[in-house]
Amino acid sequence: MATANIAAAQAPADWKAVKVPEVWKNPLAGIDNLSWYRGFVKAPDAWKGKELELFVEPTDAAHEVFFNGKKVGGAGEFPPFFRSGLGGAERFFVAADAVRYDAPNVVAIRVYSLEARSGFNIAAPVLFGEKEAVRMAGDTFRRNKFRTVLRDRMLNSPLTDGPRFSQALESIYRQVWTDYCHTPTTAATP
Repeated sequence: MATANIAAAQAPADWKAVKVPEVWKNPLAGIDNLSWYRGFVKAPDAWKGKELELFVEPTDAAHEVFFNGKKVGGAGEFPPFFRSGLGGAERFFVAADAVRYDAPNVVAIRVYSLEARSGFNIAAPVLFGEKEAVRMAGDTFRRNKFRTVLRDRMLNSPLTDGPRFSQALESIYRQVWTDYCHTPTTAATP
């Protein structure tokens, strides 16, 4: 996710990359107690045509949640009648026609924090489909890149080469048994 202190419409260069949900435990200071957070989520193609739900943890701050630029919900109230978002809604309906499958979807969260105890506690936003969910935590772009390299690394690893792994393990067992058999024994004394 990224954060900006003024408006969600700012140019991408004005946004600072942050890790979610860690940043919400100690939120960045916003201008006039107002901050924006923005992240991207790719919905699986299997969800096409289905209504989704977006989970955003309630906080001790007021917040509004946007999906691809459209407000889908919020919790608490912004000034002049500020009210904490604790106990507010946490799941927001996302219409099937609002979801993009050809590009990442933009989730933006506008937060107003007035002497809140803390920001979000532990849960990053989660997009729910029918039987699956996509958690918007950490550095998703770096994690996805790592996953693509990890597959090749695992395929080339001896751990995934069953015959080679079995031969190596058998060789180790033989050596341990050979060493054991050639170790002089001492007679036990009563």
